[in-house]
Amino acid sequence: MKSKYLIVFLILLFSLAGCQEKNQNLKESKNAGAKEIFSYAEFRDLFKDMSQNIQILDFKKIEQTEGTDMIAIDKEFSFGKRKMLTYSGEQNDDETQETIRFEDKANGIIIIIDLIYLRNSIGNDMLFWSINNSEYFKDNVNVNRYKEGIFSIENILVKVEIISDNGNLPTGSDYDIFKSVVDYLEDYNENLN
Repeated sequence: MKSKYLIVFLILLFSLAGCQEKNQNLKESKNAGAKEIFSYAEFRDLFKDMSQNIQILDFKKIEQTEGTDMIAIDKEFSFGKRKMLTYSGEQNDDETQETIRFEDKANGIIIIIDLIYLRNSIGNDMLFWSINNSEYFKDNVNVNRYKEGIFSIENILVKVEIISDNGNLPTGSDYDIFKSVVDYLEDYNENLN
């Protein structure tokens, strides 16, 4: 009978020790070089730096949003939070989205990168990679000309759209473009810490 209690006690002891170690490792990995949140000014700095310094394969930057691009919305579209896509939600020049456009004329491909500022962090992650595996649209040339990926870097969403005007996108082009964007974001984030 005593050996039963001893075995149960040892199992409990090892389980608790393992849980504490796992919890400590989770805390350390969350804090290791992680930036908690970008301020609005840091969002503006990221957009400025990205529009000047990101390199994507053979693509040439053709334009970026400049000045004030206020976007009015129905308040219900923001679940009652705001009427303008600005930091304050009011009519001013603190917009929360910016765009950079690239082109590869030789291959007829356009890339549109949108940076979107959020008040809360959702961490660093790839959130979405579009797949065009619809049986219904398999022969639709427009569907096969488009790919999209969405990434997060703390409280900033980075949406990457790839559009081909020459038919289907070349195999692997979305991977190479997404990799260029992620590599830039990782380098930028590391240089901040």
